[in-house]
Amino acid sequence: MPRAPSTSPSTTESDRWAPIYRGSRGSATPGTASPSPGLPPWRLRAPCCFWLLLGAAHRRHDAYGRSLIVGAIVPRTGQPAIRLVGSVQRAFAVIDALAEVDTELGTNEIARRTGVNPSTVSRLLATLVAGGFVEHVQESGRYRLGPRLLQLGNVVLGRLDLRQIARPHLLALVDSTRETATLSAAGQRDAVTVDFAQSPFSVQSVAQLGRPSIAHATATGKVLLAFGGRALPPGPLKSYTKRTIAKRSELTAELDAVRERGYAYNFGEREDDLHAIAAPVWGNHGELAAILGVQGPASRFDRQAMEAVVEPLLEHAREVSLELGWAGLVGEAVER
Repeated sequence: MPRAPSTSPSTTESDRWAPIYRGSRGSATPGTASPSPGLPPWRLRAPCCFWLLLGAAHRRHDAYGRSLIVGAIVPRTGQPAIRLVGSVQRAFAVIDALAEVDTELGTNEIARRTGVNPSTVSRLLATLVAGGFVEHVQESGRYRLGPRLLQLGNVVLGRLDLRQIARPHLLALVDSTRETATLSAAGQRDAVTVDFAQSPFSVQSVAQLGRPSIAHATATGKVLLAFGGRALPPGPLKSYTKRTIAKRSELTAELDAVRERGYAYNFGEREDDLHAIAAPVWGNHGELAAILGVQGPASRFDRQAMEAVVEPLLEHAREVSLELGWAGLVGEAVER
């Protein structure tokens, strides 16, 4: 038989990490306050994300049938607890759905894209709006990403010394090639654009900060696969245009060619009218630290124009690598 929680204060270590009451599936004795086993008021009001930062959180129910969130301390290793929190993952899915489109989305459309129940999506949106991560557009009743994400993104970007080092080289590449130069950071799954310098032409390829590469369909993505020790994307390879390399055997051969020549091409494989070329930037341990690229409209940045860019691109990629502490050696992930 479960026991009702004691109302007497406790100072034991276990009580310090006692559950936080959240929501209610049942109710306590009518006319009485919800029991709080020795917890000060601020503990009861603490948001769940606070406890998630301390460690994994999992759900239990007390003797009154109420839902509890139990926080566990992060291990001494400093690594996060293995168990993932479903509600947080669903919130991330909502943010990703809004980030994938250039327009605002309604609740039902977000539910369709994420596979999450519409009522759950509605509650997640209300929470994200309260935190500034999502904005509710009053005129349309739809939602879009909020300014808080931009603030956090700028904090991350501001801490990347890589951008300060590479910035002069981006400008120099634009001066010499007259096309848009990009800098991408190598992530676990994708390369993400962290800086760029725009082409001076009125007709230009417009880069976007924070835009992830598509591993098999972009020049930066191919560099990540070829030199970053990343595995090929699981499952079928999506065709974005008729030029996309969608066969795994052909992509494997393409990556071998990228390793041999030291840079990657993209001939309209993600967007029909976009061509690009990219080269690796090495870190001080010989690891792939970033990716330097040049991109332009297919009508102007054709194969001949791209060939003329190879030498300055490789030279600037080498100079950025040296400024990052690269000693001219390449890691095992590249030599395989």
